[in-house]
Amino acid sequence: MSAHDSEMTTRSEAISRSKVLAALRSLRDTASPRISAVHSRMIGVIQNSFIYRWLTTPPDPDIIVIDLRETLIIAPFLTFLDRILAVLRPWFETSHLKHALNRLTILIAGLSDTRLGQTLVGLFEPPEWPKQASDENQDSDSDLNR
Repeated sequence: MSAHDSEMTTRSEAISRSKVLAALRSLRDTASPRISAVHSRMIGVIQNSFIYRWLTTPPDPDIIVIDLRETLIIAPFLTFLDRILAVLRPWFETSHLKHALNRLTILIAGLSDTRLGQTLVGLFEPPEWPKQASDENQDSDSDLNR
């Protein structure tokens, strides 16, 4: 038996008699089912949460999204605008124009609580889509198909 073999035997004996390792193995064996139960419960809670369902819903097939940054006509224009804005942003951050716009925003926010402000908001808000018109069109289409 070589010195290397006797050293390996001594290590394996020490490891097999280690009380720390025995305690860790016992802890693993005891905690493993509990950890699995907690893990599966957490998966269930997460997957049944509103935010998870909202983030993982498949997209509506009627909606088509086009990334204009990938088009041949719009992409160069957007790149140009990005470069221009990168140059102008530091100037704008220190300009009197930004400070005036901030004051105007605060004034408008205070004005929106008044009757005049609510009237102005009502004037500039886009109208709601009429639901009856689309329902009537569907009914008339179905009448034509009969």
